[in-house]
Amino acid sequence: MKRLIITESEKNRIKKLYLNEESESNPLSQMMLTALDRLKKLQSGEVKLDDDNEETNNDQEIENISVENNKEGLISPIDNFVVTSKFGVKRKGIDKSGKPHPGTDLRSPSGSKLKAIENGIVIDAEIRDNSCGGTLYIDHQNGFKSRFCHLKDIKVKKGDKVIKGQVVGLTGGGANDIGRGLSTGAHLHFELYKDGTLIDPEKYIN
Repeated sequence: MKRLIITESEKNRIKKLYLNEESESNPLSQMMLTALDRLKKLQSGEVKLDDDNEETNNDQEIENISVENNKEGLISPIDNFVVTSKFGVKRKGIDKSGKPHPGTDLRSPSGSKLKAIENGIVIDAEIRDNSCGGTLYIDHQNGFKSRFCHLKDIKVKKGDKVIKGQVVGLTGGGANDIGRGLSTGAHLHFELYKDGTLIDPEKYIN
């Protein structure tokens, strides 16, 4: 894991940019300085990380700083969503008879930015006239593959390399959206594969 190095001059520069005499009592500013101080302590070894990834020292336990990625390194494909249909459920009148839902549906406004959940190579990218509609499929080269449906805009093409967090498309699914497929409302259909097997995205993505 790469170490984040913050020099004293960089710290002072941040203080000059974001703080002045009038804002020394600003809680947000103080939070920034506290975070910088913790990073310096981690760098010097004064504060260590235990097996549960919580910062500790000899005197007290310091609260863990949350991160966007989970242990698999995958990030959420969109921000600000609500899960409306979970992986594996059987939806009468929607899915083929007896077939469980192969992905997770995330309700979000049409036009929400879709991000690559990990580095990878695009293996399918096309707006089709089928149930999936706007389709994007990415091989992450680490056993994981992600597939998305109902996109109204796809910003990459087959063979493109993408990096984690890169905006690769826009969600759709609305009544007037191109590529909505059989969607009945604005949302993102998200499928996740591990070593060729469909898995529950909610167990791997925060």
